[in-house]
Amino acid sequence: MNFPQFKWMQAWRSRLYLRTAVLTLLVTFLSLSLIGYLLFWQVSNLLEKQFGENLRNLSFFITESVEPAHLQLIRTMGKRSRSYRTERFNLIKLKEKAGLRRIFIFNENWQSLLDTDSTYFTEQKYFDLYLDQRELSELQSDSVVISDMYEDKAGVFFKRAYTKIISGEDSYFIGIEAGNRFLSSYKNMKRIYVLFSGMIVVFVFFISYFFARTISEPVKKLAQSTREIQQGNLKKEIRLNMDDEIGSLARSMEKMRQSILRKELQQEIVLAGIAHEIRNPLGGIEMFAGIIAEEAENRSIKDQANKILKESHQIQKILREFNDFGKPAKRSEQEINLNEFVHEIVELMQKDLAKKDVRLQLQIDNREMRIHFDPGHLRQILLNLLRNSLQFSRSGGIIRLNVQENKKKQVCLDLMDGGPGIPEDQKEQIFEPFYSSLKDHTGLGLAIVKNLMEENGAVLRLMEAENGAWFRLIFPGISNSQVELAI
Repeated sequence: MNFPQFKWMQAWRSRLYLRTAVLTLLVTFLSLSLIGYLLFWQVSNLLEKQFGENLRNLSFFITESVEPAHLQLIRTMGKRSRSYRTERFNLIKLKEKAGLRRIFIFNENWQSLLDTDSTYFTEQKYFDLYLDQRELSELQSDSVVISDMYEDKAGVFFKRAYTKIISGEDSYFIGIEAGNRFLSSYKNMKRIYVLFSGMIVVFVFFISYFFARTISEPVKKLAQSTREIQQGNLKKEIRLNMDDEIGSLARSMEKMRQSILRKELQQEIVLAGIAHEIRNPLGGIEMFAGIIAEEAENRSIKDQANKILKESHQIQKILREFNDFGKPAKRSEQEINLNEFVHEIVELMQKDLAKKDVRLQLQIDNREMRIHFDPGHLRQILLNLLRNSLQFSRSGGIIRLNVQENKKKQVCLDLMDGGPGIPEDQKEQIFEPFYSSLKDHTGLGLAIVKNLMEENGAVLRLMEAENGAWFRLIFPGISNSQVELAI
């Protein structure tokens, strides 16, 4: 099943520096997060433990300052009693001196007796004590229980400590509530750490991105050089001013390029020499065979001379194809109107088509198709392909030639014939030099076509066809940009 390819996915897969930067960023983020979590967990536990010990000591001190008998009077008379005013005054002073948020006293029904916070009134029930119900149920006389850590609406952390006082047959509870300035500072420190970590993450991303680019850019240049060598362009020097492993690889590739270039030059010289040495005696053979064919009176001798001429012409053809394959003409790129160019080639082929009674069906897009290409190369490409299709077409058959623009805005030329097609086991070999299924053929035609297409930055593909053979030519557009395969 093929899933849609999004641009960001393509960029992720094709950009080494981007993957390196993102992965480095991810590792840094996870490391900072883990370190931060462990650090703050340790610090918060330490501060909370110290906070709880301070509360415990304050609870014992405040409990000793409260007179149990006064609590009985407050429960009976409420705010009217002198004991209420005395105890409240003392508790307010203790609260301010100890830096507490609040001190409050309540009975077993959780009803208020006395509170330093004036918003609470006598006999009001403290519903928020349900949060500390477990701690209160465990509270014994002359002991202290500490609640969990809470955070108020203002973002301030606080804890409560509870003690129990027995007065006669009644039990009372004293609660103190203290805000932890240390833990509030800890929260601010946490914000600073998050901000600082974010700055580090951004800094690490840009640094890793920069260093990843320093690695990926030379690799991209080497990959581009490899593609150019693959396409036969051996003139561009491979040079990277680097002393590391990538620089060593670049120097090795440059030596390889120079070695291939020397061998290619030697091959051209050898091919040219062979062709020259063959053409000289071949010219004499053709001349004398022609004289014999014209002057001989014996019919048998005349026929033999004509056979010599025919085979000589075949050798000359082989030599031309051999020379075209071994040393194609250098590219001279021009802007070409492909529509008009195809019409001209079709006109040249009309005589050969009529001789074999094959019809050529031409379909060209109404829009003007312009490409950058060498005109001589394009002429040879189209003639070779059309002659190849004509050889395999049956009498009365049809060759279809379509010129159009694909979805990627690339100019494509499709050539389809009605011949026997290409067997599956031969599809990988038809572009190889000297491979042919016909006798008296060099097998260089399609190899030359493929070489000339690559020389001009274009692509030749053999497409899947139900009947006959289907060749697709994909040309670089007017911008002469690199061609992508449009299959």
